[in-house]
Amino acid sequence: MEDKQLDYCLHTHTKRCGHAFGADEEYVQAAIDAGIKVLGFSDHIFLPNIFHPHMRGDFSMLDEYIDSLSKLKEKYRAQIEIHIGFEAEYLIGLEDVLSSIHSYPGIEYFILGQHCFYDANTKDTASYFYDHSARMKEEITHYRDDLIKGMKSGLFRYVCHPDLFMCVYPKFDDFAYGIAQTIIEAAIECDIPLELNFGGPRVGAKKYGNQIRFRYPVIEFWKMVADSKAKVVIGVDAHSPNDFKLEKSYEELRDFFALDLNYVHPTVR
Repeated sequence: MEDKQLDYCLHTHTKRCGHAFGADEEYVQAAIDAGIKVLGFSDHIFLPNIFHPHMRGDFSMLDEYIDSLSKLKEKYRAQIEIHIGFEAEYLIGLEDVLSSIHSYPGIEYFILGQHCFYDANTKDTASYFYDHSARMKEEITHYRDDLIKGMKSGLFRYVCHPDLFMCVYPKFDDFAYGIAQTIIEAAIECDIPLELNFGGPRVGAKKYGNQIRFRYPVIEFWKMVADSKAKVVIGVDAHSPNDFKLEKSYEELRDFFALDLNYVHPTVR
């Protein structure tokens, strides 16, 4: 990444998730203008009978999502290579559902973005987010375990924002170090890249204890990744066509790009 020119992005959302903005075609045009050669759309996965307004689109959107992006893939094929996928959690109890969507005609890939878990023992259709501060360490351990199960499932091309657990944890102490070490070791064992995510800086830095930092990425985590030589990819995590204007992201993450990270080009299959 020394030349600060990113020629791929497999982490791109659409307005269907309820918290992204802009038309599908505007994302394509913005990516082309940014010099992207391979563009993957990976909106938050639509799940049958699970409703997360403003988090993910309804399952009824699936065919329209594929149809819209397939038309853009054909229209812009001389200018950019477009792929269609999802950012998905690995949800214990819904493995068959995930496998079915992964093999759905038109879906080419999944990336692993663990935000919540599904309680298969309940009778409702809710899923639960790793954000209960009263049980912070328990929730983070749950996150780690689910993330690793997802890595081992073979469904995913890479791990989105693997340091997301630091969103709710105040400092990179021995506990956080242990969580990070286990995640990084699992990524190496599974030969799956970890994503340095551009989305956190767009939200801005905030105070965690005595430190002001991004929710993610977290520099201590990525120093460990650099030392480990685990594979690394970049994730724009675009929620607006304007997010492909990358100059500010590169500047805000200059300390991360100074690290000796083992960058690779992600694959769809």
